[in-house]
Amino acid sequence: LLRMDEWDFLEEVNVMERWPAEQRANVTSTKWAERKDALQSLVDLIDKNPRLSTATTTIYGEIVDELKKILLKDSNVNVVVVAIRLVGSLARGLRRSFAGFVGMVWNPLLEKAKDKKAVVREALPFTLDAVAATCNLDRISGPLIEHMQKPSPETKTLLDAFIYRLFLTIPNAPSALPFIKEIMPHLVKHASDSDASVREGAYVALGGVRRLMGGAMDGMMGGLKGEEAKMKKITEACEKAAQEYAEAEAAKGVNGGGGGEGEVSRAGGSGDGEEGIVGGDTTAAAAAAAIDLWTLMDPVELTSVMDKNFTTQIAEKKWQDRKDALDALEKVLLEKKRLNPSPDNTPIIQLLNKALEKDVNINVAAGAASSLSLMAAALRNDFEAYAPKVASICFEKFKEKKTIVREKVIECIDAVATTVSFEAYTEEILAGLTKTNPACRCQTALFLARLFSQHSVATLPKDAARTVAGGLVKLSSDSDAECRDASFSALAALLRCVGETAGRGLVGEVAEDKMKMQKIEKLRDELVESKGKATGSEEMRRLYGENKGRGGGDGQSTSRSTASSSASAARKATPLSTRPAATAVRPSSAARKPPSSAPVRVSASRPATAAAAPAARPGVSRPSAPPSRPGSAIRSSASGRTTPLRGSRENLSVPLTLEDAKLIGTEEAKNARLAEHRPSTLPDLLRGAAICCTPQATALLRTEDAAGVGLMLQFLAAQSPSSLSAHSDLVCRWFGLRLAATSTPPTLLQRLLPATARTIGDCGPLSEQELSILMPAVMSKIGDTREVVRADAKSVVLSLAESIGPHILLPYLVEGLRSKIIRQKMDTLSMISSMTSKDSQLLATSGHTTIKKLVAPLLECLSDRDALTRTAALNACVNVEGQLREKEEWTSALAKLGTKERLGLEERLAKAANGSMPAPRQLAPMPRPMVAPPSGAAIPSRPPAVRGLPRPSPSILPGSRLPRPGTGFTKK
Repeated sequence: LLRMDEWDFLEEVNVMERWPAEQRANVTSTKWAERKDALQSLVDLIDKNPRLSTATTTIYGEIVDELKKILLKDSNVNVVVVAIRLVGSLARGLRRSFAGFVGMVWNPLLEKAKDKKAVVREALPFTLDAVAATCNLDRISGPLIEHMQKPSPETKTLLDAFIYRLFLTIPNAPSALPFIKEIMPHLVKHASDSDASVREGAYVALGGVRRLMGGAMDGMMGGLKGEEAKMKKITEACEKAAQEYAEAEAAKGVNGGGGGEGEVSRAGGSGDGEEGIVGGDTTAAAAAAAIDLWTLMDPVELTSVMDKNFTTQIAEKKWQDRKDALDALEKVLLEKKRLNPSPDNTPIIQLLNKALEKDVNINVAAGAASSLSLMAAALRNDFEAYAPKVASICFEKFKEKKTIVREKVIECIDAVATTVSFEAYTEEILAGLTKTNPACRCQTALFLARLFSQHSVATLPKDAARTVAGGLVKLSSDSDAECRDASFSALAALLRCVGETAGRGLVGEVAEDKMKMQKIEKLRDELVESKGKATGSEEMRRLYGENKGRGGGDGQSTSRSTASSSASAARKATPLSTRPAATAVRPSSAARKPPSSAPVRVSASRPATAAAAPAARPGVSRPSAPPSRPGSAIRSSASGRTTPLRGSRENLSVPLTLEDAKLIGTEEAKNARLAEHRPSTLPDLLRGAAICCTPQATALLRTEDAAGVGLMLQFLAAQSPSSLSAHSDLVCRWFGLRLAATSTPPTLLQRLLPATARTIGDCGPLSEQELSILMPAVMSKIGDTREVVRADAKSVVLSLAESIGPHILLPYLVEGLRSKIIRQKMDTLSMISSMTSKDSQLLATSGHTTIKKLVAPLLECLSDRDALTRTAALNACVNVEGQLREKEEWTSALAKLGTKERLGLEERLAKAANGSMPAPRQLAPMPRPMVAPPSGAAIPSRPPAVRGLPRPSPSILPGSRLPRPGTGFTKK
C-alpha cells in the first residue's frame, strides 16, 4: 500500500473513462469468467492509478450498485472474491469521498464473513479496513454489532480481528468512547464463547481496547474481570497493540507524518479529533488517565432505584427514622454515580434542602448534606438549576459548630461548585461574606480559596471574580482574625490564578497595604510551591469548555461521529477571537428554568437581555423522548464569554449570518442519522448539524430569539428542494423544537407555521420517524387560544396530507381526539371529517390498527360536554360510517354506544341520508327491557320514533346486516 504522503502527491485519474466499454458491459454477463475478468480489469486499472478522481462521485455509483448485487446474489466464489477486492480498491482510491457508498456495501461485506470458503474470508480484511477508513464510526457500528451477534464462529472471529485493527488506527479513547461502549458487551460475550478461536479473537480485540482505555475498561468487563487467565491474555494483547501502534507512529514520523486527507479522526464527540492524540509510547495507565469514567456509566433514574417510601420516612418524627432514610438514599447514590436528569429529582432535592436547612438533629443534617453532594456529582451540569439554593443553605449552615455537619457542608458546597459557574450564585457568596456569624464569613472565604485554586486564567469568570474580590477586600479588614486570614488565603489563590499584574487590580486597596500584601504573597508562593502554576483542574476545564483534549466538553455528548472534512475546514477557518452577535446572547445559567418546581433565580446584576430571555425549552412531546434537562441553553457571562450547549461540537460561538451558511450533508448521512433513532432535543439537533452543516448554519439552528429565527427562515427559503430533502430530519427537528417551545411569541408562531408548510412541502416524502418528530408539535398548536395560530397549524396538517397522503397522518390526528382542550378536539374532528369526505378510500388504506385506534375516541366525542364538539363528532361519524359500515371494529363499537348518543347519531345519519349520502342508513336499535302481559306472551317494547323522522325501509339498504328498524330484540 502507498503511504499517506505518497498518495497525496499522486494525480487524480478517472479510471471509469479508461475502463473499456466491453468490460463494463461484461459485469452483468451470464458467464462467470467474463464477469470476473471485467472486474479484475478495473482492479488492475486502479492498482496502476491509486488515486481516483473525486471531481464527481456519481460516476462510481453504477459500478458500486453492481458490486452490491454481486456480493448479495452471485453464486460464483471467484467473482465474489474479485468484487470484494474491487470494493477495497475503490475505497483506497477515493478515501473520504467513498463515504457516500459505505451504506451500500458495508452490510453485504459483513454478510460474507460467515462464508465457508476460506478464499472469500481472506479477501475481506483488506476491504473492511479500507471501507472503515473512509467514514466515521457511527456509519459502521450498527451493522457491525448486528453481525457480531450472529451464531457463526467464522463471523465472530473475523470481526473481532477487524476490531483490533480498527482500534490500532484510533489515537485516543475519548475519540471513540461511544463506539467502545457499544462494542464492549459483545466482545466480553465472545470471550466466553464455546469456540476457542472466537475466545482468542476476543482476547486480542479486548487488548486493543485496553491500550486505549487502560484500567478504565475494568468497569465494562463484567464477570470477566475476575478470571485471571483470560485477563492475562488480554494484558498480553494490550502490550502487543501498544508496540504495534508505536511502530506505526514511528513509521509515519520517518515518512513525513501521515497528515493527508486520508488520515482523519473517526471519532465520536470530540470536535475535530485532532487534539489530545496519544503518542507512540502510550501506556494503559496514561490511557486511563485521559478518560472520564463518569462518561462510561449509564444514567440511572433515581426514583426507580431508591426507596419508594423516602418522602414519608424523611418526615418521620423520630430522628433515627429520618437518618435511616438518608442513609438508604446515600447508599444508592454511592452505587449509582450517574443519574438521569429528570423533573422527578426536584422534590427529592427540595426535601434534602429542607432537612439540611431546618432539621435540628446534626446526624440528619449531615446525611442531607452528604446526599446533596453525591447528587451534584452524579448530575454534574444538570444540577445547576438547584445550585444557588443549595449554596445559600450551605453558607448559612457554616455557623454550625459540630464538626460532623461542617465537614459534610464543605463537601457539599465543593461538589456544587463543579456543576455550575459561580456566576450563578455570586449574590449568595457575597451574602455569606457579610453574615453576622464569623464562622459563616470565614468558611465562605475558605470556600473561595479552594475554588480559585482550581481555576486558571482561562476558566475564571472575570466579572464574577471582580465582584467577589470586592467582598474579600472588605473581609480583609474584619474584626475577626480567622476571617481576615481566610480572606488572605482566597486573595492569594486569586493572585496565583490571574497573575501579579491583574491580581493587584482585583485586590484594590489591599495592594497598598504592605503588611496584608506580604501575607497574601507568602500564601500565594506556598500555593505555587505545593500545586504549581494555575492550569485549572479537570472539573473546571470540563465545566467551562476548555478541556479540548478530553473529547467532548462536559463528557455528556453521545454523538459518535465527527464533522465532515468540509465542515471541519470551515470551523478551523473561523478565527478564535470570534464573539457571538447580539442576537446570539442566551440567558445566564442562573436565569435558566429548572425542571418542575425548582426555583428560578435571576441575578439583578445580570444583563437585561439575559434576564428577559426565554427559559430552556422542552423537547417535542413524544413517548420516547426523555424529559428536557435544565441548563440546555447557552451560558453567557457578564464578561461576554459564551459557553456553547452541551452536545454542541463548537467550542466558540459563531456570529449569526447567512454568509457561508450551507447544508453540506447527503441522503446517506441522513439515513444514518435516522437509523440512530435520536430523541428530538436540541443537543441531538446540534450533533447532527455538526456533521452536515457549516458552523454558520449550526449557529442559526441553535438560535431562539425572533431575529435569529427570522434569519433561519430566510436561510431555509433559499435552499433547493434537493438540499432540503437531504436534511429533512434536521428541518423537522428544528421546526418541531421551535413550535414546541413555550417561549415562542405569537408573532413568531404566525411566521413559523406557514414556513413549516412551505418548507416541509419542499422536503419531499417524510419518514415515519421524521413525522413523529414534527407532528406532535404541530398538533399542539391546533389547541392554541389564538384563531390565527390554529388556522395556520391546520393548514400545515392539510398540506402534509395532500403531499404524503392523509392515511399516514391519521394516527397523529387520533391523538388529538384524546386532548382535553376543546378547541384542539373540535379542529381535529373537522380535519378528520374533511379528509374522509375527500378520500372515500382513506380508512380502507389506513390499516387495521389505525382504524381500531380511531373508532373508540371518535365515538367518545359523541358524549363530550361541549355541544360544538358533539356536533363536530357527529359530522365526522357520518363520513367514517360510510367507509366502515361493514367493518367489525365499527359495528362492535356501536354496540357499546350509550342510548342517547346512539339516537343522536341515528338522527344525524338519517338527515345525511336524505341529503348527500347515497343510501339512508339506520343503526340497529338498542335492546329494550321486556314487558310481559298477563297472558305470559313476551311482547318487546318498541323504541320511540326519532323526533318524528320517517324510518327508512330495509328494502333500500341492500346487503344490510342490521335488524329491521322497530323489530326490537327478544330477551332470552
